[in-house]
Amino acid sequence: MPIYEFQCNECNRKFSALVGVVVNSRKPTCPTCSSINLVKVVSRFSRVRSEDDALDDLADRSNYDEIATDPKAMRRFV
Repeated sequence: MPIYEFQCNECNRKFSALVGVVVNSRKPTCPTCSSINLVKVVSRFSRVRSEDDALDDLADRSNYDEIATDPKAMRRFV
């Protein structure tokens, strides 16, 4: 069952709702004001990486070219 993000048009609150195919399905309502005046929001997603992939990215020196020459980039990195 997918989890969707919604934004309430009444109180502007963002929230997630588990929406699936069930016999007695109801439209989601805002948990704050109980409104059904909602807009589906495009949410971020994540990608699971293996530990080896993460370590390979750290070992790749080309990722650090900007950091070596730009002090602000170094500050953001640290």
